[in-house]
Amino acid sequence: MGPALAPGAQLLVRLNPFSVVLCEPLGQPLTVCAALKRQPTDTIRTLEVVIQSTDGQQQVRGWVHAYRVSAEQAGRARHQCRQRHQKGAPKAATLFWAGWVLVCTTLAPEVMSAPTIMALSRCRWPVELAIKRWKSVLDMDA
Repeated sequence: MGPALAPGAQLLVRLNPFSVVLCEPLGQPLTVCAALKRQPTDTIRTLEVVIQSTDGQQQVRGWVHAYRVSAEQAGRARHQCRQRHQKGAPKAATLFWAGWVLVCTTLAPEVMSAPTIMALSRCRWPVELAIKRWKSVLDMDA
């Protein structure tokens, strides 16, 4: 993220909770799962975080917007997760996160609200699918 932020860009990305190290603003490790466990469905919770690089050399201040999907949507996502899992059962944490949409951004909530961030994130997916189709059908990546 550092090179993208250096020229003044802002980031808005889907968050994989297994791939980054998140800390509280004061530097203590943040267990996102525990912070969100009691969050009601169909609501958004915003957590201020510090994102650390895997080597611990870089830190980026940001916010995680966590949307807990409805019980029905979470059930479908967990069912798909179980079907895709190759060996044994998926881990409990994987099934927990299937009921969430997590978006990480460097835009402060005062600049752009959590519902707007989540809406922008949803708009991104159809664009990515279109680009994927163009690359495969029209050989655009060549």
